[in-house]
Amino acid sequence: MEAEQEEEIESLKAIFCQDGELEIKKDSSGTHITVLNNGLKSALHLNITDALWKNISLQFSLPQYYPSTDFPHVTLTCPLFPQASIKTLTDKIHDKATQLQGHPMLMDLICYAQELLSKELLENMCLGGAPSVSQSLVERGPAQHELSPSSFNEKDSMPLLSCNCANHKLAEKIIALLLLDHMRSKQSYSKLIKKWVLELSLTGRLLFCNKLILILLLGDAKNVKDYIIRNKTINVDVDAKGRSCKEKMLTVLCELPVQPGVSITEFSVMELESVDELQKLFLSFSLADIYQEYIENLLAPGFKKKK
Repeated sequence: MEAEQEEEIESLKAIFCQDGELEIKKDSSGTHITVLNNGLKSALHLNITDALWKNISLQFSLPQYYPSTDFPHVTLTCPLFPQASIKTLTDKIHDKATQLQGHPMLMDLICYAQELLSKELLENMCLGGAPSVSQSLVERGPAQHELSPSSFNEKDSMPLLSCNCANHKLAEKIIALLLLDHMRSKQSYSKLIKKWVLELSLTGRLLFCNKLILILLLGDAKNVKDYIIRNKTINVDVDAKGRSCKEKMLTVLCELPVQPGVSITEFSVMELESVDELQKLFLSFSLADIYQEYIENLLAPGFKKKK
């Protein structure tokens, strides 16, 4: 059971790999996984001040027999809403967990929580509402907890920034850049990547440039996350002995909202002969900033001179 938990945790580490996204602690009571404000915010991309996101988090405490017979203890901290709203959100996450009992579920619950928060925040923003900044914290796990009376005070409410509802669908689109360490079975691995991209309606590129192997993805945030989960949890390559194996060395370099002017209409595999070609490709996609911030840092001394 411990091995199954560790495998799921490693997948989460690969997905939420940026600062302020994920925190994992272990003690005598078990493993505690906290998706922090940046991790929850990354898939929503709503026009909300960072200050309002500061104390939002979702914590899972894993019991000994998770996922076979137990489900995680869920703790949602969200100072944006009154305690009653937090309880409703937490209950929905708890109910979702009971439906998934017996299977690894953490990423499913995280995505579900992101959807719930997105809907709640969007409704308040578009309707001009103002969630409470009461420091409410509600817990719910295998044993149910009674809530104390809410101390919500309308005077403590804090306005959200305005939201352009018509542009919300655009905001759900993200672009992700992934780095692979190597491919032993290049043909079959590439074929599987193309299959998943097609199933998830994503566009982008699988890029080979000297020693670099990059996957550039553009599409709905949920589908991009789904792709990353598949790439980390399903056998995709072979090990040194020729046995099927999962991807242990995938790194998510970035996940960012799609900016105006960025468009990739299809997915294809490209073999590039030089770093100059790689840079020109990113420039053609209006992704110069991504190239400068994330790819140039990967280039070891002398790498640019290789042809």
